[in-house]
Amino acid sequence: MKDVIKKLKKAKNIALFAHVSPDPDTAGSTLALCKILESLNKKVDFFCDETNDKYSLFEDYSRFSTNGETSLNGYDLLVAVDVSESFRLGVFEEGFIAHENTV
Repeated sequence: MKDVIKKLKKAKNIALFAHVSPDPDTAGSTLALCKILESLNKKVDFFCDETNDKYSLFEDYSRFSTNGETSLNGYDLLVAVDVSESFRLGVFEEGFIAHENTV
């Protein structure tokens, strides 16, 4: 856990990823982590292979990007939230695995 905290503190541009077929815990956890990181003056974007309108009640849920063509090179750190296996990242799996700094 100390290594994760160290990476989060060091990173300036962070991409968060929720798993495919998002449920309330992945959506809520991703959005909560985003809020915490933004309060620490981090630039944060978040991604999910697909979104579900029934979670649109979450503040900032509309900020989830589903664009698998997004370049992940500009991020210092990529964080998978509530993702048990890399295939659960969907269209973002390849870019996530290829990135040099992930949690």
